[in-house]
Amino acid sequence: MTNSDIISIVGAILSLIALLFTIYELIALRRTTRDYHEQVTREVRDAQQKIKSGLTISALALTIKQIEEAIKYIQSGHYELASLRMEDIEPVLEEISQNEGTLSPSDKLYFIRHLSDFRDSMRSLLKNHATPELLVPDNILVILSVIRTDVIKISNSLKNSLYGE
Repeated sequence: MTNSDIISIVGAILSLIALLFTIYELIALRRTTRDYHEQVTREVRDAQQKIKSGLTISALALTIKQIEEAIKYIQSGHYELASLRMEDIEPVLEEISQNEGTLSPSDKLYFIRHLSDFRDSMRSLLKNHATPELLVPDNILVILSVIRTDVIKISNSLKNSLYGE
């Protein structure tokens, strides 16, 4: 065996070692890239959830304001305006009742009961706003106050879960 044969064998062995090292580094890079991609995906999902919840918080704030307007309309005898405002409120309340994770199971049962009372009050207003003597505004005010309290609690809960307030 000559010197050139030995150099060729050593070169081949070193090339093989370099190839194995390169393969190892590519596998490590792939693993790191996959982990980074999963982390970025989680962060994006969390950010999207915060944005979605942020919109929900603003919708809840608007709903609280609309409930307060409906209460004022009823107190001043403007039942038709109150029923229109309650029609604006109902879809948000329905969304709250359908949204998983917004309410605990026991709170959800109470909220659904309150929502049913709210709908009954709304139907009563729609049906009898022209004949106020058939209405019982005190009952409607109590129901609106209870719903308002529920929505405030839900809004505060969302704020706490998102921002740790």
